[in-house]
Formats: sequence, C-alpha cells, structure tokens
Amino acid sequence: MPKVNYTPLFEQFWKAYPRKTAKTTAFKAWIKQGIEDDAFMPKQAIQDCEKRTRLQWWPRDRSKIPHGATWINQMRWEDEGWEDEIKTREDEKPNTGLPTIKPPQDDGPKLSGWETMCNRLCLSYLRHAGGFSDERFAQFKATKKRVIEMMVPAINEELAGITDRDELRRIRGEMAQTFAETLMNSLDMDLNLNLGSKVIRMARRKAA
Repeated sequence: MPKVNYTPLFEQFWKAYPRKTAKTTAFKAWIKQGIEDDAFMPKQAIQDCEKRTRLQWWPRDRSKIPHGATWINQMRWEDEGWEDEIKTREDEKPNTGLPTIKPPQDDGPKLSGWETMCNRLCLSYLRHAGGFSDERFAQFKATKKRVIEMMVPAINEELAGITDRDELRRIRGEMAQTFAETLMNSLDMDLNLNLGSKVIRMARRKAA
C-alpha cells in the first residue's frame, strides 16, 4: 500500500480529534471538502476540536464519537449549542455536597463581530455550493477579503459616534443586513452562482 502524504494542517486536526479511526478516509474527506485550500476552515476545525477537549465535551466512550470523515463531511465544527449541553449536564448532576468543578471558560479566537459573521456566512455558502475548484477557492478568498476591507472600517467608523444603546442596536442591525447582502452578492457575481439569497434566508431563520 502506497504511503499517504498527509498535509501538516490535516495532521494538526488529526492530533486534536479524539477518535483515531480510519485516518486515510478522514484525509480523503478533508481534501474532498476543499478545507486545505481555505483561509480559515482548517484553523476553525482544529480549534473546535481542541475546545471541546478542554471543556470535556466528548463522550467518554470513543465509539460514540463519529469517525473523522463523518465529522469533516458534515462540517461539525459549525455546530452551535453544544456548550449549553455542558451547562445542562452540570445542572442535572445530583447534589453530593461536594464542590462542583465548572468547565473552564473559553471564548475561542478573538475575532470582530463582522469577521465572525462573514466566516459563518461564507461557510454556509461553501456548504451549499458543494465544493469548489482551486481556481474558485482562490476567487472565494479574494472576495471575502475584499468585502471585509471595503466595508468593516466604514461600518466601525459609523458606529463609533453613536452613544444611545437602542439606536446603536438598530443601526448595527441595518448594517449587518447590508454587509451580508453585499458579501453574498459579491460571491454570486465573482463565482457565477446564485446562492446568496438562499444563504441569507437560512441565516435569518436560524437567528429567529
């Protein structure tokens, strides 16, 4: 059997992932999903696994953890709400009279709200697009960078002069909508696709 040349980024993911089963299959999924060519997905996947380990979220029975290929294909690092499960588990523990040890707080990488929003929308866009060629990935990253550099400084400057909390919330919401629509329209135009409105609708339903 020929030797598999795993990439350094995948090796970092595999080191963080707790179930060491079917490594080659997981690597094939990693390449197929185009994660290696993305600017932020490898880091997000690795940090998510490390964070779940630090917060003791993984099942103790390793057979209940999905294979790495399944985790990658489903982009499970996008999951939300799993940290709430930790709090629920703590609340449901019987009162033994012993002090409760709470999991450490971990806020993850320090990104601005606009960068976080951009990353989530782009990941959703990627998932619905079903994968890109190398050329399209390069265009995808260039579009994302261009929209952030074009809009975020102007948005922050506009918000900086507002002191009323309700007014700030209202204007931030309007700007978030404009930011999302600009990002999705730019991706549609640059990649010759028509997925932006669908991604935004799904994001709104998720936030409702």
